[in-house]
Amino acid sequence: MTGPKSTSNQIRVWESAPKEWQKYDMCLVLPIDVETGMILPDSLVIIRKLAKLLGRKYIYVYYAPDNTKVYVLIRAGLKFLRSKALSEKWELLLDDDIVHLLAQSNKGNEYLVDSLAIQHFTSITQISPFEYIYLPFHSDPNVEKLFRRFGSMKHPFRKIIRLKMLIDFFNHNANSGSQHNLPNQPSPLESFVRTSSGHFSPSNRAHLSLPISTHTRSNDSEHIEFGLKHLLHHGLILNAFAIHDTRDRDEIAAKMLKFTPCLLPLDLIHGYFGEQIAMYFSFLGKLFL
Repeated sequence: MTGPKSTSNQIRVWESAPKEWQKYDMCLVLPIDVETGMILPDSLVIIRKLAKLLGRKYIYVYYAPDNTKVYVLIRAGLKFLRSKALSEKWELLLDDDIVHLLAQSNKGNEYLVDSLAIQHFTSITQISPFEYIYLPFHSDPNVEKLFRRFGSMKHPFRKIIRLKMLIDFFNHNANSGSQHNLPNQPSPLESFVRTSSGHFSPSNRAHLSLPISTHTRSNDSEHIEFGLKHLLHHGLILNAFAIHDTRDRDEIAAKMLKFTPCLLPLDLIHGYFGEQIAMYFSFLGKLFL
């Protein structure tokens, strides 16, 4: 990775993408002055605001290989995720094995779970009594242990949740000076569709179709509002897309090739692409019954 090509007010703009680009959650594509190669003033305002609200270490800015635009990689930090989930009572999936174990032990009260026994009749449903239980996020370490971790993650905020929180952050942070003053209703992540332009290949990126509120731009360039639809409409950003995790994507692709249409890995699809895509494949599977 090469050093920064230029800086402005301590905002580093690198010449190439980071080696660990998959740790980032989404990307904004910003225009530049093609003649001078300089980042536009409005683009700098957006970058500074992101750095202020999310933290500089969660933002990575670099020039496209053709030097016609810049990419802004964004990662949702754990402090941001915890604060937003706690203040807005985001419901997260519990680990069914842990909850099941605690429910049948005498240690349940330590984790706010009462001891109980529930019979599972497979003739009625294949879903066990402790699967698909959601609980509003809680900062108590004992309660937090109940939430499901995915893969090697040390927290329950998988990428689809991080993306939803970032999109909601954009939608509701116009002219906001603090990441903690956020509204209560999260916006759903609508869908993924393929796109073909930019640094990442079509297999390594997904364009987001977003349900975003429209905002009015202020006359003061330092108060550019953050609604993504507004930014796209006015050309302040050229594109906004999620960044694939190729390991998770390849795992889903491999398992889908092994499953019949009526037995697709819906949990994996839901966890990676979201509710709507999972519902589509669930419906598709029913057509083959």
